[in-house]
Amino acid sequence: MKIRKVSLIDAVLIIYILCAIVTDEGSVSMQCARLLLVAMFGCVFVKKPIIEKNMFVCWLFLFWLFSVLSITWAQNQTIASAMSKTLFINAICMYAIVYLINFKTIHLECALKACVFAPLLLEIRVIVAAGPMAFLNTRVAGGVSGNTIGLCAAFGTGMALYFILQQKSRMLYSMMLILNFFIVVLSSSRKALLCVFIPIVFVYVFNHKDNFLKNFYKICIAGLALIIVYFSVLHIPVLYSTVGHRIEEMVAMILGDTSAADASSMTRFRLIAWGMEWFREKPWTGHGMDNYRMVLHQYHPDYPLSYYAHNNYVELLVDGGIIGLILYYWNYVAVFIREIKYRKNIEKNDMVFIGMLLALMINEYGLVSYYDKYIQILFALIWVVIEMLKRKASEDVRFGGK
Repeated sequence: MKIRKVSLIDAVLIIYILCAIVTDEGSVSMQCARLLLVAMFGCVFVKKPIIEKNMFVCWLFLFWLFSVLSITWAQNQTIASAMSKTLFINAICMYAIVYLINFKTIHLECALKACVFAPLLLEIRVIVAAGPMAFLNTRVAGGVSGNTIGLCAAFGTGMALYFILQQKSRMLYSMMLILNFFIVVLSSSRKALLCVFIPIVFVYVFNHKDNFLKNFYKICIAGLALIIVYFSVLHIPVLYSTVGHRIEEMVAMILGDTSAADASSMTRFRLIAWGMEWFREKPWTGHGMDNYRMVLHQYHPDYPLSYYAHNNYVELLVDGGIIGLILYYWNYVAVFIREIKYRKNIEKNDMVFIGMLLALMINEYGLVSYYDKYIQILFALIWVVIEMLKRKASEDVRFGGK
């Protein structure tokens, strides 16, 4: 009976994560997977009605409550109301995921495995619809954004590395790491490349058991490796045609050379600059959730309502002001605090998740993720890993361990 129960929970987690990554929002399969997840949560809760104090979920719901309040002052109340509904659904699903995993390694690893294999299914969908090299000519192919598939594959690479470091099916996960990295390259996503290299470098460089000189030596080696990779993607034709030219344009923008930047980068730069101006109009509460697009259309009618800030920090500042930004990012801050507090309990495979969180925060300068279901799943899994470190530390103290 116990094995059947565990297997059923694992199956539901896998189905939900696969659908969240591979299928479209609003599709029948996604809706069914969401209902299945909530139903499974309901069944487990009825059988064992225990509500733990869960700060991660508490802050998710506080952020949702703020979004509901923002309807009253939103520039467009309909849009703010729709976003509040999305945030509520995400919060319920994240609570269900955390509750079903229940800080058990067997459930956590099933969820992580789904994240490793799902990008391959998504890439197959793109290949069938538009061909393997579709993202060389367009940023959306087969109804999927190049950044979306790139980020899913990038974090799938990190999770494959986690299993490799755990010495679990190393051949299989080494192959999955390579396949996911290949998908990242095909996606032509600069953000995805960062999300591949940052966790790998983080795992390689940082180890609290090493002394300062050894860590410094590894930092130098990692820096040299990144320089070699950078020049390789700029000078090897096949790499330059996929991601090299996009990295070159990104570096030009960072260095202030707008003449070398592409039209997309220039548009993003303007959207961010304008957003900071509108944030100063309502710095504390913002213009209402998901109302960046409305403010943009008000000041610049030539921009359609489909545009957004392309920067999670700016989007949140315009939508929810300083209060909204703090409510959303408090969970991020809490995770980093726990990482520092329980650093002696962090193993090398755990460092992968710290690197992924750092990569996510860096990349949120170029993506809006506060309502993205995949990013919310990713962060929920990272939070579970870090919370398990806390519990491990408590057990060590309780039983007189290290």
